[in-house]
Amino acid sequence: MQKDGNMFIHPDINQARTITMREAALLQTFPMDYEFLGSSVYVFKMIGNAVPVLLANKIAIAIANILKGQKCRN
Repeated sequence: MQKDGNMFIHPDINQARTITMREAALLQTFPMDYEFLGSSVYVFKMIGNAVPVLLANKIAIAIANILKGQKCRN
């Protein structure tokens, strides 16, 4: 998204526009109040390269359970 936001047009046909930084962050499951610092290009790059927050949380829980010798849970 950092180079050509036009590739990522809003999915609603009635909204012929690119996805905003906030929309991209929400798609990656960042909380609504998460604050990004930097230029728009840098922020889009950070969001695009991020592991989705909820996925990262599940991975961390699974690793912690393995390290504790427990089975993984959903």
